[in-house]
Amino acid sequence: SSSSSNGFYNVGSTITVEATLSEPVIGGSKLRVLLDASASADPADPATWLELTSPNGQNGTILRGTYTVQAGDFTEDLTVLDYNGAGVYDVGGNVRMVSTTLPPLNIADGSAIVVDTIAPEVMLFGSTSPSGSYGLGDTLVITARMSEIVKAGSKITVTLNNGRSEEHTSELQSRFGISY
Repeated sequence: SSSSSNGFYNVGSTITVEATLSEPVIGGSKLRVLLDASASADPADPATWLELTSPNGQNGTILRGTYTVQAGDFTEDLTVLDYNGAGVYDVGGNVRMVSTTLPPLNIADGSAIVVDTIAPEVMLFGSTSPSGSYGLGDTLVITARMSEIVKAGSKITVTLNNGRSEEHTSELQSRFGISY
């Protein structure tokens, strides 16, 4: 799970990731998780795993860690892909199994956390205006289809084949396109 707010996270943002265990574990226990957002996530590379530990080194059922968003990271709904509990010990001294299946609930089940560090791109320019000649004072509607959702109020500068550059502001937040 995550105690971070639902929403969009960019480079440098931090997201708190939590694991709730079925029984108390000793303080200092460490659980490693692999998140789907990391551009460099590699199950074979321990450096790409996030470490969750018991808050304040206390015995308890919660392990917590902080994921810092890096350039190139992306996911539409943050999820744990894998975990390793070799460093988790219950209060009786029993170690958690190294590799097990994921629990039925994951971060995406209770949160809507989007990690997006990739800039949107213009995929297509078009126009809903009829073909023909346009003169001074005529209006020509130009549509830019973007690679992802952009916020209402986003600006784009378009250079037309007549050499003029026009800056336009999107009117609507959209995943499929923006009309100017």
